[in-house]
Amino acid sequence: MSVSERDTTGKGETRVCSGLRLDFETFLPIVDQLLEMGVGFTALQSKVIRARKKDGTPVSNVDKTAQVFVTNFLKSVAPHIQVRGEEDLTHEPRSRIYWTIDPIDATRFYEARRYEWCVSVALVIDGVPRVGIILQPGRGEFVVAIEGKGARFRTTYGPWQIFERLSAINPMLIVPTSKSVLSNKMYTAQAVELTMCFEDTLSLPCVVAGFEVARGPAWGWTSIFEPYEWDIAASYVLIRELGGVARCANGDQVPWGQDKMPPIIFTISTREKTATIAWVLSEVKNRMCA
Repeated sequence: MSVSERDTTGKGETRVCSGLRLDFETFLPIVDQLLEMGVGFTALQSKVIRARKKDGTPVSNVDKTAQVFVTNFLKSVAPHIQVRGEEDLTHEPRSRIYWTIDPIDATRFYEARRYEWCVSVALVIDGVPRVGIILQPGRGEFVVAIEGKGARFRTTYGPWQIFERLSAINPMLIVPTSKSVLSNKMYTAQAVELTMCFEDTLSLPCVVAGFEVARGPAWGWTSIFEPYEWDIAASYVLIRELGGVARCANGDQVPWGQDKMPPIIFTISTREKTATIAWVLSEVKNRMCA
């Protein structure tokens, strides 16, 4: 069954292979099983064996174990859909439809037994993420967004409900200050400039940052550096479904279908603030490259 085949019941809902529909009736039970798996990952935090990837970013035995569990589960749900993940890079060409996953985003926070880590899963169809799933077991918060359907949210012990943003007193801009940023002079300069331009800022990992923009404590986030597809795909769907902006820092549309992405901006705010972020990033880059 092709991705674009239509339902014959008259509801007009898009089907995915193996009978997987893009609606909450189909995906909420799937997410319920995924979140049980994610909660189980918290029990492994005391058994982490640390290592470093070739690019210097942290990885652990639990990252790889989580990748296997999530991949196997998704294959059991839809055997014919390709799975592409951070800890198991495949050299196979991308399919028309595939899952892109980060089994444990923010490994350093996971290792430190903090709550700022998550499981990220997105379903990409025809080159664009259509379903985004973000699970934060440490905080007990879980969300799923489906293109054209909105978003749903639940806590560990609560039912699924329509996602509503919080009304933060002083919503902030999330500016990364990870080692990958601080080890690069231009990225560091951009982070400092943004912090000076917007007084209320904080730093969080990619997927968690996107979730915070969606929840309301933050109004925007920029990666500054070049994130990976699995870092931003799930958040992209959520931000778009909430009426926000998801774009490249240079104003282009996000070019899906590749592992490494250009610098990204997510905002649920005014166009002026979004434009200011892009201007700061561009000005600092031009100044340092002159």
